Amino acid sequence: MKEERKDRSWIWAALIAATLLLGALALGEDMLHILKWYAALFIGSVVFYPLAAYLFKGFADVPWFFAKIMGFLIPGYIVWFLCSFELMKFSTLSCVVIFILCAILTYVLPFAIKKKTPLSFFKEAEISSLFKRELLFAAALTGYMYIRAFSPDAFGTERMMDYSFMQNLYESSYFPPTDVWFAGNPLNYYYFGQYIFTFITRLSFNKVDVGYNLALGTCFALCLSLAYSIGYALMEKKGKARAVAGTIGAMALMFAANMHFIIFYKLVPMLREILHISGEYSDYWYPDSTRYIGYNPDVADKTAHEFPAYSFILGDLHAHVINIFVVLSILGLVLSYLKRRESLGEKRKGIKELVSDSCVFAVGFLIGICSMENAWDFPIYFVVAGAVMLYANIKSLKSIKDVIFGTIIQGAEVIIISLLVSFPFTLNFDAMVNGIKKCTEHSRFYQLVILWGMPVILLISFILMLKNRYDEAKNNTEQTVIPLKTITSEDVFTVLIGLCALGLVIMPEIIYVEDIYSGGFKRFNTMFKLTYQSFILFAVMQAHIISVYITGSAGKKKIGSGLAALFFLLLCCGYFPVAVKMGIGTIGPKGELQGIDASAYIYEMCQEDAVAIDWIKYMTPPDSVILEANGDSYTIYNRVSTLSGRATVLGWRTHEWLWQNDADVVDERADDVRDIYCCNDPDLIRTLCAKYAVDYIFIGSCEYEKFLPEGMNVEVLKSMGEVVYNGGGASPVYIIRL
Repeated sequence: MKEERKDRSWIWAALIAATLLLGALALGEDMLHILKWYAALFIGSVVFYPLAAYLFKGFADVPWFFAKIMGFLIPGYIVWFLCSFELMKFSTLSCVVIFILCAILTYVLPFAIKKKTPLSFFKEAEISSLFKRELLFAAALTGYMYIRAFSPDAFGTERMMDYSFMQNLYESSYFPPTDVWFAGNPLNYYYFGQYIFTFITRLSFNKVDVGYNLALGTCFALCLSLAYSIGYALMEKKGKARAVAGTIGAMALMFAANMHFIIFYKLVPMLREILHISGEYSDYWYPDSTRYIGYNPDVADKTAHEFPAYSFILGDLHAHVINIFVVLSILGLVLSYLKRRESLGEKRKGIKELVSDSCVFAVGFLIGICSMENAWDFPIYFVVAGAVMLYANIKSLKSIKDVIFGTIIQGAEVIIISLLVSFPFTLNFDAMVNGIKKCTEHSRFYQLVILWGMPVILLISFILMLKNRYDEAKNNTEQTVIPLKTITSEDVFTVLIGLCALGLVIMPEIIYVEDIYSGGFKRFNTMFKLTYQSFILFAVMQAHIISVYITGSAGKKKIGSGLAALFFLLLCCGYFPVAVKMGIGTIGPKGELQGIDASAYIYEMCQEDAVAIDWIKYMTPPDSVILEANGDSYTIYNRVSTLSGRATVLGWRTHEWLWQNDADVVDERADDVRDIYCCNDPDLIRTLCAKYAVDYIFIGSCEYEKFLPEGMNVEVLKSMGEVVYNGGGASPVYIIRL
């Protein structure tokens, strides 16, 4: 039997190798960058698997994907912490050294504490199961990188901003990094997620130009894999039913849209054609499913309700996207905690054992990471984790007094640990909110039904099914079944996260967080951030409910309901290929494979600028301040600072207004930049350049476009210092060192 398992392990290993080989055939030399990145992640998985196996003792699936996250999150955090207090410089060497030290500690500590070798954790698991999970990750990463290679540019929407974070972090020695678009000030935004992927970029001996898209691919593969693993673990019935549940979870999270897609992409056009309805009608565009409330009909209450499939096609490496794998890790941890507490049975232990549980410390650490990656997730998952842990404590403690007291202490522990974890970040961070306000505008009820009706109906159906099952057992005169035993921990976990998701949908209809967005956009950010998490929670919920229904675990009467829900979910999953076609283009031999370099677009848009930017990147100190033309959000302006990682006086106006929470200081800098380029007074130019410690003045396409009509005198600017770069041509690119 053991020999048979060994053979199967080699089969799965061979499939992983075949997947990577196919990737190499499809992506060519770009696959070398992917393999270096993949190797770093794989080694991290091996190193941290014993710790993951220890933390996820109650988890029904092998915690291989959680080990993969620990493999870069823990050493990455240690490097960041040391660099935040200037105890170490951020470099490739420091990343490798800390990773090696973590590997040594991870393998030495278990033996030193419990005389247990780390290899015993691998022996306890089926190696073939680990290889199966790795195949899923490898296929997801390679597949996504192939799709991304048809549209790799970090340009458009906010991709330039996200790229600028990574490039700036890569060039930084200490943290927080300087705001690359607001020279002289630390970056006042949630940069830790981009930092983590910059850490992997260095650890894998790559550069940011490929690291940006590899970060997106890793997010995609991790989120898909974790959704599978949690769905798998939520299914109590063993065998293929667990694989079905995992597959449904992965589909619901990573490929599905809301019901808006089904209605407006297929149903409405079909009805218009059948009923011969004429008049103005806009064809479906894939962002429409994320901009429905406030836009159709067009009213002065604009909102956003995005979801992961849209994010990964759009290609923004945003905080809420990066943090998906962190929040899924929190869900996995508390599910593990719940199952472990449940397994105690008659061996119930007291509060002391409860508050010293390793899961509490791990949840505190991850929620601390949330506060640095996407602060909205801090309160959301504190509540979600608290609800699950409260139920677990109710099941494992005899006294209600112990339950309340123990849970309060656990909550305090989580908050204290999270605050300590995030302390170096919050030390240099100013919140960009101005309080909580009551909503004066509300969504139309039918719009909420279109967006959230399907998962809410499924949740209500499931709760009613559990109630009926409980009532039947309670009314059973033979008392053959204990009523509470009819409801499993997985069922309760599913209901709890479903109710939390529902609460996140309702909340933006009651209150909103006030920030710089005003007028018709007051609710925009609040609904965006809250409903994004509700989509994630609903996806995990659907994995359990649909799989329980279709496998007959809820009785034959529910099989039809499960198949109907699965049918609509599959229709929603049609969003992904449609959106890929619209947002990325034709994939495959008929498409144009461009590679995975996220910065290559600048050579196509303006080769003269691109060459000059490369000169700055390789010929100037990382802490140099470069003056360039500032511009509006989502434009090519600020391409020099973005691609070189060198700070400039002012970047995209609206973004800096948000980060500084002050429009006046932003406008003052905009006026100063214009005066430097357009005035003919050398003394004023010197004074203003000294004010921002400008080292180099850049004159290129954007500067000619913006300032030449306003009177820019190139000769005066050239006279301010040494012309260290002259691109030649009719409109030459100049770099002047002051």
